[in-house]
Amino acid sequence: MGVVSNTMLRLHWIRPYEGFDTVTRIDAIRGSKVVRSFRISGQPAFNRTKTLVAFPDCWDGGCSTEIQVLDLVALKELAPIRFEREWFFEVSWEDEERLKVLLGAMNPDEKTDIHCFTVRAAGPFNKPPERTGCAGRSVPSR
Repeated sequence: MGVVSNTMLRLHWIRPYEGFDTVTRIDAIRGSKVVRSFRISGQPAFNRTKTLVAFPDCWDGGCSTEIQVLDLVALKELAPIRFEREWFFEVSWEDEERLKVLLGAMNPDEKTDIHCFTVRAAGPFNKPPERTGCAGRSVPSR
């Protein structure tokens, strides 16, 4: 499964100052022609079948309040996952549609928490991912 057949992805990477290797653009290519481009900023986290990819945008001091998500089969950007403030993120896929986000505390007064979101590519509306429960909700110690 994964990206539409006969389509290749070209990821454009940069290494920002005091940050992590970051994708800034993705081009979907068929033959020698770019059929779709996405402006992205973040570190890619692919689900197992490479049908969805999430982009938390982190640097040495924290992460952006938004995680961008792409559907690699339909070649479309889905509604982003948004948080109210910057956190330290750790992002992984629990299964094909459930994205697990570890929200690390930015200071001693905050707590570390885990949120899971069901990311569904199908549907006529670009609704934000639904927050769902996580398997094994234990929070790692810091």
